[in-house]
Formats: sequence, structure tokens, C-alpha cells
Amino acid sequence: MKQKILIISGSMVHRTPHVKMYMNIFDRLGVEYDVVVWNRKGDSTDGIYSNYILYNHKTDDQYPVLEKDKLIIGDFPNSFSRKLIQISIRLLLLLILPQRFFFSGFLIKYFKKRFLFDIRDYSPFCRFSITQKLIKLLINSSYRTIISSAGFKSWLPKDINYVISHNIDYDTFCKLEKSDFKLLHKDKIKILMIGNLRDPEANKKVIDAFANKDNYSLDIVGDGAAGPILRKHQYDIKALNVKFFGFYQKDHEIGFYQDADFVTCCIG
Repeated sequence: MKQKILIISGSMVHRTPHVKMYMNIFDRLGVEYDVVVWNRKGDSTDGIYSNYILYNHKTDDQYPVLEKDKLIIGDFPNSFSRKLIQISIRLLLLLILPQRFFFSGFLIKYFKKRFLFDIRDYSPFCRFSITQKLIKLLINSSYRTIISSAGFKSWLPKDINYVISHNIDYDTFCKLEKSDFKLLHKDKIKILMIGNLRDPEANKKVIDAFANKDNYSLDIVGDGAAGPILRKHQYDIKALNVKFFGFYQKDHEIGFYQDADFVTCCIG
């Protein structure tokens, strides 16, 4: 049986740009792979490729993040982890955070030094000492650990040679025009916050920092568990210079970047 790579993602591919980034790399290299995806939003599965393995369990964005993770943590990994032992897999690529911790014994037993540990977000689970121990165990057992921000090193184990890779892929990067820095909007500086909205308190601080400041506007592009809470907060404080654009298609992403003066990143 020919070996292949298995990608395990906590969301559908069109909602997770970093998954597509890996897929593009494997496609260019001619590497075969399958993708396990959690269809947590109940998205249409029309046109899904044959190499997708779907886990259909819809969850409500209004669940508190911690409660939602507790609700799903056992069912999602258990739905396919035993099957992995029987499949000929060369490398396992994990792109989910809370569920990784509950894979730890399985990964170390069957895939030690044969899985990539990719960390894209901070989870509330990371506050706990037992979680910190599991993260360190997974990092030491992985072939390589990839993080999307150097700032993650503040809560991750020290003295590790991390690989830093953000969500923007090579093809998108090549489309950006090189130019000297200049403000696009002279009357108001346009700030862009783009990505998954997970941590309501951290994101509220960003909104409060720019709310109703005459010289600034804040565009919030993306959605997530914190989306409804942040929209209500914007309405309550009457922040007229803060706009929400909701979920976006990947091919529209570059336009948001090109129209912004600065990009702020709220990890959470």
C-alpha cells in the first residue's frame, strides 16, 4: 500500500487558510494526502474531494469556547483515531489545538517523530499546568513544531527550535506588490483585524482602543465564537468607526490587506 500524509483539521478547509496552505505545498510536490475535517458549521459538502474524510457534528458559535471544547474533545478524536493504526501513513499533520492533547498517548505510541505539531491559536486549555505538560510532551515527540507567531514562545516551552509560518501562502504573497510604506487613507488610518474571533475579552480591548477615535477606523474581517459578543459590544458602546465584515472567502483576503494601512493581530 502506498504511503500518504494525513491532515487533521478542526474546521472545513475554506474556513482554515493554513490548511489550504499545506495542501498547496503537497500538491506542488506531488505528495498524496487525505484530509480529516470537522464540519462544525454544518457547511454544504457539495463538491468535496474524494480525499476528504468528514466528521459532521455541528456546534453553535455561542457556546463558550471552553465548554465547546469540552463537549467535542472526546468524540472527534475517537471517531477516527483507531482507524489510523490500520492505514499506511507516512506523516501525520495536526492542525487542531485542544484535541491534540487527547491524542497525546496515541500519537506517542504510534506516530512518535512522524507527526507535525502545528499551533495556530491560543486555547483557554493552555492555562492549565496539565495542559502545559502535555504540550511539552507533544512537542518533544513531534517531528517538527510549527507556530504562526513568534509571540507564542511566551507560553510555549523554551529552548525549542520552532518553525514560524503564518497563514499567508506563497501564491498570495507573490501577488502583493512591493512598494515603499505610505498611508493609503490620509483622513483616517484604517486598521485591519482579520481571522478567527475566539477570545471576546482580548478582542474587546482592540475595539475599545480604536472606538470613536476620529483618526482611525477598524475593520474586523472574519467570524467565530466571539463574533456575536463583539458585535453586541460594538453596538453597546456605539463605536461607529468599527465595522464587521463576517466570514470571507480566501480569494478575497488579499483585497482586505491591500486596503488597510495597518494590520493588528489579536491572538486568542
